[in-house]
This record gives sequence, structure tokens and C-alpha cells, in this order.
Amino acid sequence: MHRIRHFALALPGLLLALDAAAFSPVQHETVIRLGELNGVALQCGYNADMRRMKQALVDTVPKVSQLGELFEQETRKSFLRMVEKRQPCPNPAPFRSEVDGAISALHRAFAGTRP
Repeated sequence: MHRIRHFALALPGLLLALDAAAFSPVQHETVIRLGELNGVALQCGYNADMRRMKQALVDTVPKVSQLGELFEQETRKSFLRMVEKRQPCPNPAPFRSEVDGAISALHRAFAGTRP
């Protein structure tokens, strides 16, 4: 009985690890890139771009907590990097195009996977 209970307690963590590992490096990279851009948008007050990126994640990426955490982690890193290095905000129009490209790459990377 003790073994069964131990296995049952370990199973949810194992399943989460398997879910995260099921995604390709390209898929991870697209989430990372979107997080990086989201950090810039956050620092620069590009709220519409932030909304578009988050909506793209919700609409495209399977609901696995590790992918959401990856996005948030990269957002924080990017935001802090801009603050620490005192980087200027990019011009809005080219930045918007960069966000468009990252969203398109996300859609391509996760094509065929339903959230």
C-alpha cells in the first residue's frame, strides 16, 4: 500500500515533466522569443503588443504550465536587462513588425497542436 501511495504522489510531477519534454526545441525557442519581446513591450508601455502576444499564446500553445512559466521567465529577464542596461525603447512600428513575425513563428511551430 505504501508503494502505491508513493507512486500516486510522484505521478503528477512525472506527467508534468513528460508534458514539457514533449515539445521541440523550436517550440521552446518561439515561446522564449515571445517572452523576450513581451519584456521589451512591458518596459516600453507597448500595451497593445503585450495583449497580442499573450492572446497568441493562449490561442496557440497547449495549456502546459511550463510553457507559461517559460514565457513569464523570459519576460522578466528581458525587462530587467533593458532596465539594467538602460536600453532605449525600439521604434513602435518596427517593433510591431517584429512581434508579428514572432507570433507567426509561434503559429508555425505549434501548428497541429491544439491547446
